[in-house]
Amino acid sequence: VLKMLNAKYLLVPDAQQIAHPELSLVKKGSLRLSRGEMPTAVYRLDNYLPRAWFIKDLKVAKKENIWQKITDPSFDPRDEAFIYDPIDFKVNTLGKITSFVKSIHKISLSTESTEDQFLVLSEIFYPKKWIAYVDGNPVTTLQVNGLLRGVRIPKGSHTVEFIYDKTSFNRGLLISIMCTLVSLGLIAIGLKRQTKNEVFQSN
Repeated sequence: VLKMLNAKYLLVPDAQQIAHPELSLVKKGSLRLSRGEMPTAVYRLDNYLPRAWFIKDLKVAKKENIWQKITDPSFDPRDEAFIYDPIDFKVNTLGKITSFVKSIHKISLSTESTEDQFLVLSEIFYPKKWIAYVDGNPVTTLQVNGLLRGVRIPKGSHTVEFIYDKTSFNRGLLISIMCTLVSLGLIAIGLKRQTKNEVFQSN
């Protein structure tokens, strides 16, 4: 699972010894916590996956069985992926990801292929906020391996983008601004009335 999430290092308490063929001890030290310092060990995860990759084999799994599938020792996330609903997919030659750029609200990739591909992105599946686009056209994001994002990419050269939808944030910001303006207007009206009353009483 850590491989799929593009994790490179693992920080654990030093007392917790880990013996795994794909974990290499990098450093031992101490971590300063509110309750004092804790002995800590840093392990490097070998053969971690990149931020995005193409897969050869796409399989269907039930939601209740997905954890068992992805933790099976025979499962290789480099070559295969599990989705919940079947789609028509077959590939002989994997394509290439020629560029990858990530910012806070946008992930952009350039791809090249001679066949249709299935792209897996090492980011948590969140379709309501992260919208996928291929060459500017919205496409369906599939839930891959229970927690990641995946999209179908047609053959050829394409620009793939995952853009965070800030519509609700912008709407909330607009409402806040309007409420602030209304509040300031009411305060101004109240001060004006108070001033008039004071002038009237003084006369």
